[in-house]
Amino acid sequence: TVAIGTAAAGRVVVLMLGARGSHFPTAVTVGAVSLTMAVQDNTASSSMSYLSIWYGVVPSGTTATVTITTGTGWPTHVMLFAGALTTSTPTHSATADFTEATTTTPSVTIAVPTNGIALTLAAGGGASTGSWSNSTLNYHTTDANSYDYMSSYTTSTGSVVPTWTGTNETYGMVSAS
Repeated sequence: TVAIGTAAAGRVVVLMLGARGSHFPTAVTVGAVSLTMAVQDNTASSSMSYLSIWYGVVPSGTTATVTITTGTGWPTHVMLFAGALTTSTPTHSATADFTEATTTTPSVTIAVPTNGIALTLAAGGGASTGSWSNSTLNYHTTDANSYDYMSSYTTSTGSVVPTWTGTNETYGMVSAS
């Protein structure tokens, strides 16, 4: 069960998932509401996470049970970031995916519409220190096996390039606006 904010007719619940192992999410529900997948990188190697961003209008409740369905089996670890946005016209408009690579500066280019927001999720194959540019850190955590997960957001409009500058390691990254 996760907190999903104040109930509202236009509340959009957004989940950012990192799933380690050979099984990636195929469906996600919050309470009784099926979420839509905005973007997913399911091409990561077994050492990295499968990253995805899901969203849906969930107008009632302040907490809800999250159910994650995978094709077969279950990932070895799942990292979940939950948040809520309130808007009268929730519209998903663009996605971006960083091809997994070893680098110090993974980044994506994402088109952010006027009055929009872009959310970015990155995962690193080890404990990473660093910072975001062109995007604001929302959450940064390291799991029990020293894999890092960093989420960020930006409300800048136009073509934006969220970039994590940090430790040289293998990263994956997805973004949606």
